[in-house]
Formats: sequence, C-alpha cells, structure tokens
Amino acid sequence: MTDTTPATVPAYCEELTTWPELLWTCNLCGGDVGEAPCPEHAPTAVPGLVLAYCANNPRHNVFVYASELTEEFPVACTACDNIALAETNLRLTHAAHARWRRSRLVRRLLRLATHLCLINGYGTRYNLYCYGCIDLVCLANPITIYRSRRDERALTRALQQAEV
Repeated sequence: MTDTTPATVPAYCEELTTWPELLWTCNLCGGDVGEAPCPEHAPTAVPGLVLAYCANNPRHNVFVYASELTEEFPVACTACDNIALAETNLRLTHAAHARWRRSRLVRRLLRLATHLCLINGYGTRYNLYCYGCIDLVCLANPITIYRSRRDERALTRALQQAEV
C-alpha cells in the first residue's frame, strides 16, 4: 500500500535568533535574512509585493503592494511608524501631567486620605517618561467610610452632639 498524501513542507517564516548574535534567520535553512528574504524559501513569486523602506537595524520585513507611486515615493515601514507613534503618545501624555502629580505633598495627602478611608487608593504610572506620576484616585463609597466600630462610635457621638 502506498501513501498518496502530499508531503507537508513547513511554512516559511523569519525568526529572530539571539545566539550567537542577534539576527533574523530563515526557519528552514537558518540563513541570514536581515537584508533580504531567503532566496530559496521566501515566497517571492507573489505578484505586486515589494519590501517597504525601513531604516531600522535589524530591519522590519514589511511588504506592500507595488504601484506607480511606490517607485517614485517609497512607502515607509509601518512598524517603524507605529513605534514612533507610541513613543510620541507616551511623551505627550506625560507632558499633559501637571507638576502636582509628582509632588511629595500630594502623595502624602493621598496616603493620609487612604488611611482615613476618604479614598480607596491611588495609582502611579511608571514608563519611559512618567516616573511616579499620580495616575488614578479611587474614591471611596460613602457607605463604606464608617464601617469600622471606631468610626461608628464617632458617628453616633457626632449625631448625639448635633441633636443637643
């Protein structure tokens, strides 16, 4: 009996290898594909696809459809554009933060308000541009403020004094 199923060949992809050095390699032959796709295994016969211009090292392999405009004006790498946009967004988000968000006094007041159960807590943001900016203040539910026995006694005393 003979096997009539066609042999399955693994799909071509480019892998980032870290040993012995950081470079992009072909998953089938292990050849360096940092500059161009693997000439033996890459699907280069797709009509209309060209490699987008990328100034990154190692470059991103982003393919775009070729047209008359891509020959005159090369299409920029969308991966580089997304990385630059994310970095700009982080920087502009931090620029919108006022100086009070990094103040020690505000942090101490928030800690005191947390201990007094006026707020449930607060959060800080850490990234490339924000280093400890106060990001989120969780307000307490007024019903939960007076849950402890000490606070209940203080509330009853205040109500008794208000009646007098």
